Amino acid sequence: MNTPIGLMPMKQMESESLQDYVKSFHVTTLNTKNLNDQWAIDAFIMGVQNDHVQYSFTNNRPQSLADLYERTHMFVEAEEIKRVLHTSFQKEYM
Repeated sequence: MNTPIGLMPMKQMESESLQDYVKSFHVTTLNTKNLNDQWAIDAFIMGVQNDHVQYSFTNNRPQSLADLYERTHMFVEAEEIKRVLHTSFQKEYM
């Protein structure tokens, strides 16, 4: 079991997708004892590299981890759509 302080050094790697970071963060929170949602939310906001997520969560803070995951899912979907469109564009025009 991890301690809540173990969440603080978690950072999304430059090459890591938002979806992969969220999965990794979620697994870590499940293995963390005495976890306070607000502390976990702080750790997530500090670790995520997506500027849109950081801005959204800083201006309208998630109220719980469930809220954080639900809202992050929208950003994950947008990132996936962008990736698919970019791949399709490259195949068609390059």
